[in-house]
Amino acid sequence: MLEHVDICQEVLNAEKCNQYPVILKKCTDVHIGTKIEIHSQQPQTSYLKKEDEEENEMYVNCSQKLKYKYKTYFAYMRSYLWEGMRNDFSLKVYFVDLTIQKADLFGKERGDKVNLKEIFSNQDDDHQTILVTGHPGYGKTTLCRKIAYDWASADYLQHFDLTACIVLRELGDKSVKQALFDNLHDNSSFHKDWKLHFRQLNILVILDGFDEIVEKSKIIKFIREESYDISSQMTIVVTSRPQATEEIREDMKMRFSIKGFSPEYQKKCIQLMFREDESKARSLLEKVEEDEFYKEIAECPLMLHILCCLFNNAELGEIKSTTDLYIRMFTLVTERYVRKTDQNCKFERGKHFMGENLLLR
Repeated sequence: MLEHVDICQEVLNAEKCNQYPVILKKCTDVHIGTKIEIHSQQPQTSYLKKEDEEENEMYVNCSQKLKYKYKTYFAYMRSYLWEGMRNDFSLKVYFVDLTIQKADLFGKERGDKVNLKEIFSNQDDDHQTILVTGHPGYGKTTLCRKIAYDWASADYLQHFDLTACIVLRELGDKSVKQALFDNLHDNSSFHKDWKLHFRQLNILVILDGFDEIVEKSKIIKFIREESYDISSQMTIVVTSRPQATEEIREDMKMRFSIKGFSPEYQKKCIQLMFREDESKARSLLEKVEEDEFYKEIAECPLMLHILCCLFNNAELGEIKSTTDLYIRMFTLVTERYVRKTDQNCKFERGKHFMGENLLLR
């Protein structure tokens, strides 16, 4: 080596390599001073070291199991009012794109309509925070399920290595960080050290129902602190009713608002629900177009779904108020429960529906 030091210095310019300042980023082993290394083997192409192969296999296994869960369990919208065998509606077939608009700091619309692909188009390797607000029944939870389903089955979310969907009202005593790890542990046999490897992953975390949790400090702590400890690349989506976002709205880099169904979307939704019975679809469309009460409540996606269920069950009748609508809903739910559990003796019929007196007590 000493015989060829002059040649090496000339080729590598080793004498001058320390004359200029150098910024080192994300380095684990740093050598100060002239260093010449000669390797006889080709450099490894994988960024993973040999000892990390087990962790990489666990990550792949976790990703596959999560995607299977989202493509199956998250693939349907549940319905407890639709009479008959088909109580679940496929997201792929029945999902109607929600009207989503950019919003300002206070939740007011300030931009054009956007779709999910546009919301997640930013693929920068840093932290992203997205707030989605909407009134009750406007589709926030369904949207969360759709995002998780799309990560498992579509292309526009494939830059995320893992996706976790957490219902905040089910947190209990857990922190969001613990709920996130538990969500992943349920889908793979990790050992504790695997948490360290999250630093390398781009993770999408969906937090549904900020307005439904009392200890909002848990979510705030996760957004401001814990998320940075978990991964250097993370996108956090938070859903909430508009009036409950005061404590986190300034933490959100992007804000969007879900709007009600337009007449065009109402028509599309009704046609999908009665895709096998066009005459029923036309009849309900006429009611929605002609009756101001139906027209108003049909702007809410959940209420329009309920109208479709009641109409399918021939239960609409002379509904002229929200109270009438709720009474019909309770009638269907309680009567179906009584039939299913054979508890007629416990549910006496009140003035309006079975089980009414018990409910009032």
